[in-house]
Amino acid sequence: MQQNIYQIYKFKLSKNQIIALFIFVAVMIFTVSALHTSLSKNNPRLTWESAETVAPQSLLKQVLSQKSTRYLDISSIKVMRISSQGAGNLYIFDYDSPQLCGVGGCLYSVYDIHGKAVLEFIANPYLPPK
Repeated sequence: MQQNIYQIYKFKLSKNQIIALFIFVAVMIFTVSALHTSLSKNNPRLTWESAETVAPQSLLKQVLSQKSTRYLDISSIKVMRISSQGAGNLYIFDYDSPQLCGVGGCLYSVYDIHGKAVLEFIANPYLPPK
């Protein structure tokens, strides 16, 4: 009985079978890496980026005109774009300006692509990372 079990696990592969096995493993690795790349492109990470590169210029001009602060530095404004299927993009503005910060935190604004203010809130920008 033990000899039969031992013989089940005894593999003798020919040269062609080894090549076929190697090709199969290579194709599987390629498929998994391509799938991983595809999924990571469809779900980008949400990060703060420069407002000049992320937000459309028309939206940026409209947002800046609505804020009455004279010395708002456009290069310090960060934006996080949140994509939504069918509803368009939302843009969260972090002004990073002492004029728009207080004891409770700093002002953040959420706008849609058309420049409509969806939400404004005050949050603490110095929270520790998770």
